[in-house]
Amino acid sequence: GSDLPVCASCGQGIYDGQYLQALKADWHADCFRCCECGASLSHQYYEKDGRLYCKKDYWARFGELCHGCSEQITKGLVMVAGEQKYHPECFSCLNCRAFIGDGDTYALVERSKLYCGHCYYQMVVTPVIEQILPDSPASRIPHTVTLVSIPACSDGKRGFSVSIDQGCGTEHPRTVRVREVDPDCISPDMKNSIHVGDRILEINGTPIGHVPLDEIDLLIQETSRLLQLTIEHDPHEPLGQEPGLAGSPLPTLGSPLRSPAPVPCGDPAAMRQRAVTRSCSTDKSPGSGSVGSPASQRKDIGRSESLRVVSRAHRIFRPSDLIHGEVLGKGCFGQAIKVTHRETGEVMVMKELIRFDEETQRTFLKEVKVMRCLEHPNVLKFIGVLYKEKRLNFITEYIKGGTLRSLIKNMDSHYPWSQRVSFAKDIAAGM
Repeated sequence: GSDLPVCASCGQGIYDGQYLQALKADWHADCFRCCECGASLSHQYYEKDGRLYCKKDYWARFGELCHGCSEQITKGLVMVAGEQKYHPECFSCLNCRAFIGDGDTYALVERSKLYCGHCYYQMVVTPVIEQILPDSPASRIPHTVTLVSIPACSDGKRGFSVSIDQGCGTEHPRTVRVREVDPDCISPDMKNSIHVGDRILEINGTPIGHVPLDEIDLLIQETSRLLQLTIEHDPHEPLGQEPGLAGSPLPTLGSPLRSPAPVPCGDPAAMRQRAVTRSCSTDKSPGSGSVGSPASQRKDIGRSESLRVVSRAHRIFRPSDLIHGEVLGKGCFGQAIKVTHRETGEVMVMKELIRFDEETQRTFLKEVKVMRCLEHPNVLKFIGVLYKEKRLNFITEYIKGGTLRSLIKNMDSHYPWSQRVSFAKDIAAGM
């Protein structure tokens, strides 16, 4: 009939009682294969430019690419959400294009689409909540790995409890899951972040495997302090499933997260009129990330715990870290400001835009990309980036001695030509 789904690969109608839904399309299970080697992708897949890949072929072809701009990541700061890596200047919301700074809320939806916390709530959570369906909203929220910040409380109750499976070796590592959630003790805004069966991956930024077993419950129930939990929500994982029973071990943070296995056709509890296995869509390639707070009144979900630094020379600054000084130079599009680190006293230069038209911002991002890759004796050393008011600025070293303009202006006829030629050669080399 007219309601018969059509396979995105072969173009034929799907008559099976079970099929895959991924990338906003329907697929025969047998047609959902790696475009390189033809391997079945019913359990895990990667996608790039509309083509499907297995893990091996994806990494062989694309390697360490920025998930935002698809260019190679060679060195410097890397923003990491699970397996997804971004240049700092590419870590921005897919919808509103705002830069996502340190401590800002965000969500990596279905292992690929990056949103700020506000856009995530508007585009993903709200439509799910507003649907009137017999199953719970939690089962319809896509796969997420969420960093939840739970404030200290005075009543001594967190509103949820956990179960711990000690595991056995590297193949079946220790797992900690949310066992119960008390709706009377947990704030309404946290209900979209913590669900029964969710897996806790990190406690206060420490991977669960590195937390002493006897301290896990103590840390969670210590209500006098802020608690940060990195939680994996997999809507397709059966509640109560023990590690290892799904055919592959549960992933750790930073490892590829598997898409769900097909629902058995004979399982009446999992089927309605037509059983559908929804493979978690990967708009470019899979990974895990931290999901942002749905709205401004909701608890902040930061992203600093998802940050990994490849080069210690590059840093991320917060506006509160720096004390602004004099304006060193100003052009048509931007200005350079002398700044001092509040704690270390380090003097640096911050370059920021003063015009924000689209072309200027594109040019500025290109400058950031070039600067962070350069190491040259005649170019200012790139130190890091600063996110301020949803905009990106970059920080370079500060060189004493004034400006070249003032030096040239004050030259007299006795200034040696060898020095003048040396200046010109250095400028040309830097350019």
